[in-house]
Amino acid sequence: MLVCLAQRYLRHRPHPQPLTWAQVGDELSRLRPAERWSPKRAAHIVANVRRRLSGENGVPGLLEDEVPQPVGNALNHHLITDLLTTSTIVTADLRLLRP
Repeated sequence: MLVCLAQRYLRHRPHPQPLTWAQVGDELSRLRPAERWSPKRAAHIVANVRRRLSGENGVPGLLEDEVPQPVGNALNHHLITDLLTTSTIVTADLRLLRP
């Protein structure tokens, strides 16, 4: 799910942005239909990951009260850049998005 959200970054696109929740839900539904992915489910999972990393590891910029308004994609952008910096997700993980 995180690889799907971050695929533009992993593909080294110029000025990448996270995929929208609708795009993540659609792509994961296509790849793994038995898992019943939806935009809402993806958003809840990512919110839980952000909360965990913010609390357990003290990663800044993952919670709404830590970034200035308008928040936009900032929370997911900060999450993805942390996951890339720590090599938690890497370009090779894009293979997970193949059917």
